[in-house]
Amino acid sequence: MATGSGLEEATAKSQSNAKLDKKSLRQIATAFPGAYLVLSPDLEIQLVSDAYLAATLSKREDILGKYLFDAFPDNPATPEANAVKNLHASLMCVLETGKPHQLPLQHYDVPRQEGGFAVKYWNALNTPVLNETGEVIHIIHKVTDVTALAQSRAKVKDLEAEHHVLQTTLEQLRKTQQQLHDSEALLREAEQAGHIGSYEADIPDLNFRFSDGMYKLLGYEPGAFVPTLDLIDASSHPEDIPVVRQILEEAALYQQPYEYTRRVYRPDGQMRYIHSIGKVAQNSQGRPTFIAIAQDVTERRQTEEKLRQSETQFRTLISNTPDIITRWDKDLNLVFNNQVFKPKGGLPVYLLYQQENSGAEQPANQGLTWPEKVKRVLATGETLEHYSSYPMPDGTARYHSRLVPEFAEDGTVKRVLAIARDITSLKRLEQENLDLRLSQQKELVIAILEAQETERRRIAEGLHNGIGQLLYAAKLNLDQLCHPEQGQPEQGVDTTFTKVDQILEQAIRQTRGLSHQLTPAVLEDFGLQVALEEIGTMFNGPKLQFHTYVLKLRPHLDKHVQVAVYRMAQELANNIVKHAKATEASLLLREQKGSLILLAEDNGIGFRPEQVRSQGMGLKFIRDWVQLLSGSLSIDAAPGKGALVQIHLPLPDSQT
Repeated sequence: MATGSGLEEATAKSQSNAKLDKKSLRQIATAFPGAYLVLSPDLEIQLVSDAYLAATLSKREDILGKYLFDAFPDNPATPEANAVKNLHASLMCVLETGKPHQLPLQHYDVPRQEGGFAVKYWNALNTPVLNETGEVIHIIHKVTDVTALAQSRAKVKDLEAEHHVLQTTLEQLRKTQQQLHDSEALLREAEQAGHIGSYEADIPDLNFRFSDGMYKLLGYEPGAFVPTLDLIDASSHPEDIPVVRQILEEAALYQQPYEYTRRVYRPDGQMRYIHSIGKVAQNSQGRPTFIAIAQDVTERRQTEEKLRQSETQFRTLISNTPDIITRWDKDLNLVFNNQVFKPKGGLPVYLLYQQENSGAEQPANQGLTWPEKVKRVLATGETLEHYSSYPMPDGTARYHSRLVPEFAEDGTVKRVLAIARDITSLKRLEQENLDLRLSQQKELVIAILEAQETERRRIAEGLHNGIGQLLYAAKLNLDQLCHPEQGQPEQGVDTTFTKVDQILEQAIRQTRGLSHQLTPAVLEDFGLQVALEEIGTMFNGPKLQFHTYVLKLRPHLDKHVQVAVYRMAQELANNIVKHAKATEASLLLREQKGSLILLAEDNGIGFRPEQVRSQGMGLKFIRDWVQLLSGSLSIDAAPGKGALVQIHLPLPDSQT
């Protein structure tokens, strides 16, 4: 059945914000004052409000998840009502058309918990909830209990029939029962107006006569007391007494209709709002008389008060939010704005009309201006994003807006709600983050270039001081052979040849060693594990026990990772041999939780880690590699206590 405007707005807000979770939405919906169900397209009960449970005398656990007509079958005693048939036809109409359907007044009895059925009459409206493609995904079934009204209509018909009988009788007894006829006529006129409660009072002495319903409205049994204005005032709220008396005095003076609401305290202490509507009529003696009907409107007043409080809280919220909130009609007129919006010369109104393409928007929407997007939302009912910017003295102000449709009861878009948020700081932080990342990448590039230059200098130094000197020595000896001194013995020539041969062999060994440092063949041919074990074998000797351990290492690692690990292990081993003066040392490589862990430990003289950070001690090359691979480096060392270097390198997803 139909949602009221409050439920419709609650549904729209839950779809647009995305700020309420399912549990909160269910709690709000079940506590909503209207009586409604939420049905699936298969007519299964998915959600039920507390008011609906109260109106249908049912329990949530008894009906939730059930087929609607299993939970509420026809009353076998009233087959002529066709309750299930009529409601089913209405729901099928909603599913087929995707539009709301209003049922006429329907006699639909509901099961009692103790057995049997309670007589009920309803006004019902079924409203579809559509998804983005226009398919019905839910039906909101809202009912209004009009049993009292229907029974009142039946009573009116009965009274009319009774009136016809009485009129025939009264015509025969007019002279002897004229006073009784007048009294019956006045009572009939008052009760016919509402069948809730009625009274009459002679003017000006105000001798009241209550109907049975009037006594019950005030919490008394019929005839419990002789009503007077003073007695009624005694049980009324003090603020209402002078107001009601003035209304009655003016009505009597000007012979005019009147209306008032009085707060009355019942004997049990309850305060009830009693709304009276009356007029001044003439009785059979021609004297003016008040006749009125009265109705208990307490629940309605409480609901109105809750709505006012909710509206106040909502307006307080939107008035204090930092976001700009506006509402636009079909003619693109601004019909609402909160205090943040400044429609006369302020910044935000101009921001809304500035256009800035954003990658966050769909390509089809990027070229649309603000008015064009509002028109599109009105035409299609889709939600659109809008990004705007505006130059300011201290920079560019940027806003992100969300344009949300507000639907009418017939499913058309009646307004567009726009929520604009200042994202200037966010954009600035994004730019700062980008600048930082670029700076870090620049530092990495510089570090790599420095490492390359260091490696080139080391190779050049090795070539110059090692191989270059050996080749120069060989050249000097060969010069002696090419230009021998007179009288040089043959034995001296042989010695020179032997010396040159030894020099060249040493040069070849150094060339091979340098080549191995540049491109280790063992790593290329046998893999990382064998290459690391060779490092340990190379440095192991009588003065230094050097051990290498490789644990849980996967065979297929990226080539650049293997080279980096090998180079760092090689550098760590060189540092131990050159500086540690250790008798025992070890290298350990293992894979753990998606990372490679390289440990280098020795029992040497140790050092202060802060000296390493400031002076390098050969570890700068390692730091550059670790940073390049997004890893981490830690050093645990102290003078006289050896050293432990730990390197953690995260593996790419494809390697883990």
